[in-house]
Amino acid sequence: MKKIIIALLLLLSSVAIGQVTYKHNAGKYGQVWYDAEYEKSHATIAGYDSSSIVLLKNDGYWAVSIYDNEGVKVFGVDSTMDMGIVNALNYMTTAGYPVNDILFPQDIQNWSINSLKGSVGLDVKGYEVKHEPAVFGGTLNTVNSCCALPDGNFMIAYSDVDNSSFGTFVIYDADSNLVKAPSVFNSGTTTYISATALSNGNVLIAFRDESNSNYGTFVIYDSQGNLVKSPAVFTQAAVQSNVAKTLTNGQVLIAFRDCNNSYYGTFVIYDAKGNEVCEPTIFAQTDVIYISVSPLTDGNVLIAYRDNNNSNRGTFVIAGQNGNIVKTATTFSTGAVSHISSTTNNNGHVLIAFRDEANLNYGTLVIYDSQGNLIKSPTVFESGASAFFTAATLPDGNALIAYSDEDNNGYGTSVIYDDMGNEIQTPDVFY
Repeated sequence: MKKIIIALLLLLSSVAIGQVTYKHNAGKYGQVWYDAEYEKSHATIAGYDSSSIVLLKNDGYWAVSIYDNEGVKVFGVDSTMDMGIVNALNYMTTAGYPVNDILFPQDIQNWSINSLKGSVGLDVKGYEVKHEPAVFGGTLNTVNSCCALPDGNFMIAYSDVDNSSFGTFVIYDADSNLVKAPSVFNSGTTTYISATALSNGNVLIAFRDESNSNYGTFVIYDSQGNLVKSPAVFTQAAVQSNVAKTLTNGQVLIAFRDCNNSYYGTFVIYDAKGNEVCEPTIFAQTDVIYISVSPLTDGNVLIAYRDNNNSNRGTFVIAGQNGNIVKTATTFSTGAVSHISSTTNNNGHVLIAFRDEANLNYGTLVIYDSQGNLIKSPTVFESGASAFFTAATLPDGNALIAYSDEDNNGYGTSVIYDDMGNEIQTPDVFY
């Protein structure tokens, strides 16, 4: 079964310890008490007859996650907000407070040690946490890109803040087992990372090399994490907002914001071996940001972006595989937008998710066909401030949109829509 892996990182700061009460959407409650001396902790769960608790303790930070009997996270709190086990471990360790004390409350029995960096799991009714989040870096990092590999594994490429912000990747299998330990792909400050799986099974990672004049650069690795092509500059210009996508013909388009040329939207095309096919080509002669690229089923590619010179409106163009512009700039939102993410559905339509800044920052979507004709006008899928969207097409042809629900403590949330813009799944908290 194909899986969608969603990687998130929250950088959090602590506040004064106190009592936290959380009401789940289903009306269930959970409470966690914290005391100043950290001498005791008590977790109570009402309404969850079958659940699992994960509790962490260290010098000054607490984190609790509760799971239902299917291994689905119900909620997680710390002294600040929902943190979750992955971010709790990342944050505590990299903040200089590694987990150094596992607490066994005297009033809660049947604790069992899990393998996740000394975390503790409580099995209340004989159920186990089936899919507990896994720490993939073990250090403070900025997650930039995650791509599925042809062999069923997935690669996560990121900037390792604790290692001079070097470009780094890890490889995991579909069950979150480590296949390849953290490996440096660029020994310099690395940002704006985008990875895409190639038709030959390799992976191209595009990035901004801040140790080399901020030039746009890429490397190629095979699916086992072995170097195939050393860092190669794709444009001798400072870049931002890089997005690399593999086209239907096996070539790779890298779209970016050209900081040396009025921030114009620009792309290059390379073959799967790393040879240039199309030199830097302007797709938007305007200041662009929030770039998203979706290869179309007819071989063309839709590039969505925010036009900073046109009231920050959401806009897209369609380009051909040879670098020609098939459809000129088309506005998909007359209001200011940000956090754009697009995906091509199985029927060839493209769903574009975005933050509608002209409508209370609501999460909104539109759908266009492969010729750029409107199929579904702007539709709100999250009636609350939301951000950091990732849209992906599921095997059944529906589209999943994952995002941070800012009106619900920043919780990771997802919705599912079909290829005509009909809601299949209402907002559901996943993290």
